[in-house]
Amino acid sequence: MSRVLLIEHDRDDARRIHTLLRPKAVVTTRPTLALAAGAIAEQPFDVVLASSSLPDAPDGRAAAALARDPRFPVILLAGADSPELCARAARSGAQDCLVKARLDREELDRAIVSAIHRHEALVQYRALLEHCPDGVVIVDGAGVVVFANPAATRAFERELVGSELGIPLVGDDVTELALRSGRTAELHVAEVPWRGRPASMMMLRDVTDRVRATTELAAANEQLERLALVDPLTEVLNRRGMAVALERIQSGVRRHGREAAAILIDCDDFKAVNETGGYAAGDTTLQLIAKALSDAVRPATDRVGRIGGDEFLILLAETSAYDAMIVAERVRARVHAAPLAIHHVGGPRRVTVSVGVAAVPGTAGTLQEVVAATQLGLDLSKRAGKDRVTGRTPRASLASRDILDIAQDPAALRVAAQPIVRLATGARHGYEMLVRGPRGGRFESPAVLFAAASEANVLTTLDLMALRRCARASSLLPRASHVALNIYPSTLLETPSAMLLEILGAVEAPGVVVELNEQEFIGDTRLIADRALMLRDRGIRVALDDVGFGRSSLEVLVALAPDVVKLDRGVVAGVGVDVVRLRALERLVRCVDALGAELVAEGIETAADARAVAALGVAYGQGFLWGKPAILVPRDRSAN
Repeated sequence: MSRVLLIEHDRDDARRIHTLLRPKAVVTTRPTLALAAGAIAEQPFDVVLASSSLPDAPDGRAAAALARDPRFPVILLAGADSPELCARAARSGAQDCLVKARLDREELDRAIVSAIHRHEALVQYRALLEHCPDGVVIVDGAGVVVFANPAATRAFERELVGSELGIPLVGDDVTELALRSGRTAELHVAEVPWRGRPASMMMLRDVTDRVRATTELAAANEQLERLALVDPLTEVLNRRGMAVALERIQSGVRRHGREAAAILIDCDDFKAVNETGGYAAGDTTLQLIAKALSDAVRPATDRVGRIGGDEFLILLAETSAYDAMIVAERVRARVHAAPLAIHHVGGPRRVTVSVGVAAVPGTAGTLQEVVAATQLGLDLSKRAGKDRVTGRTPRASLASRDILDIAQDPAALRVAAQPIVRLATGARHGYEMLVRGPRGGRFESPAVLFAAASEANVLTTLDLMALRRCARASSLLPRASHVALNIYPSTLLETPSAMLLEILGAVEAPGVVVELNEQEFIGDTRLIADRALMLRDRGIRVALDDVGFGRSSLEVLVALAPDVVKLDRGVVAGVGVDVVRLRALERLVRCVDALGAELVAEGIETAADARAVAALGVAYGQGFLWGKPAILVPRDRSAN
């Protein structure tokens, strides 16, 4: 039951209202506002019904007086229908205004329940505003504060009501506000009504700690990024940092046709430095060289990095090979003149460096390609007596060209293609693109060619060159359902995705397959799997080549989940006449079948082998039975 205080001077009205309230309310009646104050002091009430024509509060003034008490809601009872009176009561804080002559039990019950609920909500809201850590300010249309909770007052450190904030308020904007206390508040502004007129509500949240944490996190991330890109000993870039720098420099080369050059520096007799002076002397030597290199370049555009134990690389943006020679000589001279001598039995040993210089090819997308371009000059400096600078010399004849020359000359490679057939019908399904070295030379065999490239540390350079040549040569093939191109896993990891997709985009075939050489150690197969997923997202299928050759095949198969599996010739050859080999191949095929990959058997040379492989459920075959690799692109000087 509701506890109701009825303030009514007219006895007939009081009696009638009292009757309407029974039996749902306990009613206390007082004839004047003054006497009602005594009742309010003695007991609690859920709602107060006040007449608009009390002797001591005429014209509805009782509503304004009572509404100041937050303990209960007020309903004004008007003697006649007066919109002006009701509006004034609402502005004073009354919850409702009812006309006594039109009252009935249902309307009165509804009004009381509604008033109590709204008042409870208002009390809760007031408590929330009072104790909320966020500041709330309401500013009227003239820019004057009409409401401010305690948190807002504390934030501004002054009394706000009746004053002007002096802050431009833009609806729906979120901004940060610097307070006089030195703290930072996040400011939200919303348009709201205030007593029937437009106003702005401003909500302030103290975000000082969040801003500080964000700033500290950004600084920490910047430091982590720096640590990831910088060599801690010499404080120049590491290999990763130089790869990022190369990508930025090459974007300018490709977009604007600018030149770029590279300088490869190697400390002469560094092993002897460590042996005679100890590792501390070795570290000091590397720091000395790094400082000399950094002092010799433009800090805004050029980049210096340590790419090996005692090897450094300089990338020079917007620099010709000729100008790079001048910079390289300056670097060599600075190191030679540096005040560091390593003492040993025969006397002091001065630190010197050998330097190789080359222009950076516009197609170079990996650091390894740039190193390969400068390696020949560095080797010539070493052979000529060290402590000198050498640029790339004019190309020698084919007879004297070594693997470093080949790695810089796309025309040195010949492209061949071998058909892949459907075993069930013998119909041509596609082609695998292959490369051969210069005819008649020691690097004609691809196995020798790529082995030498790996030993000379130019495998990625040569592999990318071969990929480009094969992709462009695909236009010379008869139309086929797909074309397969080979790439080493290390090349896949080192080459930027955009460059790799650009190269593969030159293949003229409905389907493109990238074959990964399983014989090269892949390392963390998750990294390869991520790059393979990138290729698949572009519609390029991934094949694992030479499966069955090594012991790690099954592990790699599970991690990579290739679209195509190519069975190595070592497990295929002879299965038509050797039952033991056939059973071994059958076990391998069953394992691969579980992955749902397309199977291609390589090295098929006899019809018996072809029939045996087909009987195991292998769909495609490749080998001399259908043709040897045929040269498509002879060696020429027009290749790029």
